Amino acid sequence: MVDDSQEATELMRQGRYFNESRQWYNALYVAPIGERAMFMILSICAGLVGLIGFIAFLGLMPITERPELLISNARMNDTQPVLRRLRMQGQTINDSFMRYYVEQYVISRESYLAEEYRRNVLFVSAHSDATAATSYAAAVSADNPGNPVALLGSLGTRTVEVQSVRISGGPENWTATVRFSTEIGGTARPSKTQWTATMQFTYSDAVVSETTDPESGDMTATLQEPIFQVVNYALTQS
Repeated sequence: MVDDSQEATELMRQGRYFNESRQWYNALYVAPIGERAMFMILSICAGLVGLIGFIAFLGLMPITERPELLISNARMNDTQPVLRRLRMQGQTINDSFMRYYVEQYVISRESYLAEEYRRNVLFVSAHSDATAATSYAAAVSADNPGNPVALLGSLGTRTVEVQSVRISGGPENWTATVRFSTEIGGTARPSKTQWTATMQFTYSDAVVSETTDPESGDMTATLQEPIFQVVNYALTQS
């Protein structure tokens, strides 16, 4: 103990005590900080990689078997099938079908493309009751100078962008309010206009029946398509 005190006293007299103390402190406490910081950075990176992997794993769950899908198309040379997701998260099948029919009715009725015009006319006519179909037939008749063919011809187009759909009512008396915009192109005076379509319609639910083969265990699903009929359609410019 006396020897240590004498050594410390001698170091202080020579002015080396504080230098050696600082060197000892740096070697014991300061120098390892760089190494510890590197280990901390590596640990954080490893933790982030593990977290991302866990989130990706949760995104794959639950793992379910997806049945194959076969689409028959007799006109593959000039018709391209389009697959569109109908049911969003939280929606029932019939809510999705109803919204799809409402949107598609407005798009088919208000848009125009020469090669798709006849198909759209057939769709609107098939999903309108007698009164609505008669009114629509008069609007698209060749005798009407304001029909889309007369106004836009073979080169003009009118595209529809649906902005919002609000559906209310009950099984026998549904009402839909659709806000959308139309943009006319292919003409000397292109224009974009805002519209609001209000329609009353009837809708019967789709029914999905599932049967399981007792021998193979394969499940077969049969869909009874819903029935959608517009009974009244009114259009106002916003």
